[in-house]
Amino acid sequence: MGKQTTNLASINITILAALPVPLPPLAEQQRIVTRIEELFSKLDAGVSELKRTQALLKRYRQSLLHAAVTGELSREWREANPAPETGTELLHRILKERRAQWAQSGKKGKYKEPQGPEAAGLPELPHGWTWASVEQIALLVTDGDHNPPKRVASGIPHLTAKNIRNWHVNFDGCTYIAESDFERVKLRYSPQPSDLLITCVGTIGRTAIVPRGIEFSPDRNLAAIRVGPYDMNVDFLQIALNAPVTQELMRGASGSTAQPHLYLSEIRALPISLPPIPEQTYIVSEVERRLSILDNMEATVAAELKRAEATRQSILHRAFTGELVPQDPADEPASVLLERIQAEKVKAGAKAMRAGTGKRGRPRKTDSSPKLL
Repeated sequence: MGKQTTNLASINITILAALPVPLPPLAEQQRIVTRIEELFSKLDAGVSELKRTQALLKRYRQSLLHAAVTGELSREWREANPAPETGTELLHRILKERRAQWAQSGKKGKYKEPQGPEAAGLPELPHGWTWASVEQIALLVTDGDHNPPKRVASGIPHLTAKNIRNWHVNFDGCTYIAESDFERVKLRYSPQPSDLLITCVGTIGRTAIVPRGIEFSPDRNLAAIRVGPYDMNVDFLQIALNAPVTQELMRGASGSTAQPHLYLSEIRALPISLPPIPEQTYIVSEVERRLSILDNMEATVAAELKRAEATRQSILHRAFTGELVPQDPADEPASVLLERIQAEKVKAGAKAMRAGTGKRGRPRKTDSSPKLL
């Protein structure tokens, strides 16, 4: 029906004028319109309520993540389970171990202490918690290959930001690189299970934890954070990076450019709330339990919205196939209505001709030369 131009879809007027349109009697048209308005009014009210619920669920998700990283979610648990090591002590231990590892590595020069976070404006944390920067808690912060190899039909999956969705790695639509090229690109970064990936170009801040048993090559638009196996619960780190306070900092760091970009230095500087390890474990289990319920509720709402749209289309289909309202034999037949419409069109055309317009609405030509007296 339509024709495609370079930047804009348009409808061919000639084709549009030739489209067949069902024509019921005029009285039935009025009954159809009344019934559609009645049904659509109820449908619109239901859709509005579903969308309101959708917005409330989204706000609850944000509130849950905020409560998780500020200690409110685990407040009662924390009071009943005193920690053998506070978050502050955990951070000191991590920094001490990092320093010892560097000393044992034999590297020359002076050890550079990881920079702590900028605490101004951050929420207050419970006793025993502390703020740490990603740089302080991470063994590695890097990104993917900056000179990706040529794609091939099959081989090692090459992931981009679009493959990080809903806190998981998704391989749908990914491209591939040869295994021989993979040996080169993984010299910069070789993904390991429990690394945390984060999108840093475009839609920044989406995260996923690398699962076991897969190999892939990440694009340069993906960054990776690796923490020690006993220093930090990586699932808690993912919760922290998705919390409103951190997401807002990421958006602020990217500025207002057309293509938002999160640099490695900005990722390293991100503040992460650090509770004791046992409390991290509890928070992760509680967030996962509640998010599972929330996901099911959001899926139900999305299905209901889809069903509402299908109902809307069904109403229109029934309206234009004569099934929405009952027919009345006393109605003026549609054929008589059509004849009257045609007659009125002919009458209107004749009137236009008499008024000085041609068949296509152009003014009739007249002699504009000077008249002789």
